[in-house]
Amino acid sequence: MRFRKLIIETIFWAHLPIIVIWFGLFFIPKSVWVGRVAFHFWYMVVVLIVQFLFALVIRRKFTLICPLTTAMQYLRGHPIKSRKNYDHSYTSEFMKRMRLNISSNQVNLFSLASFGVGIVLYIWFR
Repeated sequence: MRFRKLIIETIFWAHLPIIVIWFGLFFIPKSVWVGRVAFHFWYMVVVLIVQFLFALVIRRKFTLICPLTTAMQYLRGHPIKSRKNYDHSYTSEFMKRMRLNISSNQVNLFSLASFGVGIVLYIWFR
């Protein structure tokens, strides 16, 4: 049981670099890293493609499902096809641990908006 909790926590914290890169790259000036805009755009595209393909395999639906979150929730005892598994948000859970209540829908909206900003930056400012 302790080993399972350790694995769950490891998977939980493995999300953090992905999220920090996703949002953190917006704050690195182009003067510091010339190729940052292109890298950031393609990074976001790859993350979304991985989640989209995973959702197609797991649920056969056009949605986004994080493989790390699925593994974490499965180890917590939720079946892979359970709504508590595929509809769970790491970012929402992380924010709750920081005592900030943000719903999964708000996280999804913020992520979509940030991807939109990434697209605009890629098209006009790379």
